[in-house]
Amino acid sequence: MRLACFTLFAALACPAQAVILDASPNKVFTRASAEAAFTGAASLTDSDAHTAVIETPGVAGGAAASVTLLPFSGAPKDQASGSLAISFLGGAGSAADSFSFTFTGTVSAVSALAAAADPASARVTLQGLMLFYLDPAYTGLPAGTLLGTLHADGLRAASAYESFSLTLADTTAGTSTLLLPGGTGHDLALRVGHGYALTASYTMDVPHGVDPDFTLALTGTAALQPVPEPNAAWLALAGLAWLAARRRPC
Repeated sequence: MRLACFTLFAALACPAQAVILDASPNKVFTRASAEAAFTGAASLTDSDAHTAVIETPGVAGGAAASVTLLPFSGAPKDQASGSLAISFLGGAGSAADSFSFTFTGTVSAVSALAAAADPASARVTLQGLMLFYLDPAYTGLPAGTLLGTLHADGLRAASAYESFSLTLADTTAGTSTLLLPGGTGHDLALRVGHGYALTASYTMDVPHGVDPDFTLALTGTAALQPVPEPNAAWLALAGLAWLAARRRPC
């Protein structure tokens, strides 16, 4: 009986743990893409994209893309540059999984010209995608069972000329939640046998005569459904049950 009580208490005190990659065959697919453009009568564009599959628990991995574009003519500092780094770290032990989309760059169009006498606006567009699936064969639980929670932190407010968002989708259930600048975070239920998609997008679009830098990090975690710590009532009931068992005749 003492062993049974100890096991119960240990389970009740169990902390949140990694839900996606911790010692599992589950994989996370990431894709990062970047595009820079000067838009005018003669437009210029350039792009970059990379993908990665992460399957090593406890090791950070992901995809990154970056691009820099200069106009045909204009001020030496004029450029449209941006980068997106996607990172996923599968938790080890009691640590939760964590993810981030980090956007950085400069959109400079102080006197940019895409062609003679054609002042060009500058634009940088960055997009990231993260996909994963919770395999029933690994969990040993029926499809649809609540396994954990994915938490996305709230997004900061947007400054002039920029827009961005983060979409959390349960692709199996066909549901999604859109997070916008200045909003709060969101918790998404993770269920066995379901696939999930995180889509992040960022655009800095400035007219001729503006020269901003930008940086933005979208972050979050994924963990097994935490089990609450034992409270006084639980402890009292368990203690009474143990005493009652002790007093029973063999």
